[in-house]
Amino acid sequence: MIRTFFILLTFMLTTAPASAQVQPVTIHNAHAYQTVTVQKNGAVYLRVDNIADESDVMIAAEADVSERVELHTHIMDGGIMMMREVPGFDLAPKGEILLEPMGDHIMLMDLKAPLKVGQTFPMIVVFEKAGRLETMVEVRSIKDMPMHGGGKMRKDSSMEDAIEDKMNQPADSQKIMYKKPVNDGHGMVSEEVER
Repeated sequence: MIRTFFILLTFMLTTAPASAQVQPVTIHNAHAYQTVTVQKNGAVYLRVDNIADESDVMIAAEADVSERVELHTHIMDGGIMMMREVPGFDLAPKGEILLEPMGDHIMLMDLKAPLKVGQTFPMIVVFEKAGRLETMVEVRSIKDMPMHGGGKMRKDSSMEDAIEDKMNQPADSQKIMYKKPVNDGHGMVSEEVER
């Protein structure tokens, strides 16, 4: 009887579904910040951990809250901070990817509706090896966004006034300049695009 039990147990363990295996790439703390009505774009920030002994690459993301989703970074170009679309983010063996404000991020282009505090939405993050991983993105208050150099926006700042001013600006005054990778037939080059 005991022998039969161990044979059955061994069979069950060796035929367990692949989904029961540990996922080597995991996504944590996915969040975005609230947007205003006239704001066309938003961004998602998160951390990706890799416990595998091999590297991977984040190559895309998908979300239904916007028309397009792109991987972006910030660069200084002639003293001006600009966003640039990138083909992917490298994930080192036993390493991490940290997407954060003023750095690498996932850009939500042409939002279908403003992002509201407390809202959540699903996002698929695509990796070369790990494949398609789903995560939930939490929308946080703009007051919780870390400032460049550390800290957070002060609670006593006139954030509500700044948002109100932003809402009263014409939409065309809120364009963003970034460089998009374009293949010109001789390799990748950058093309400046206004959004």
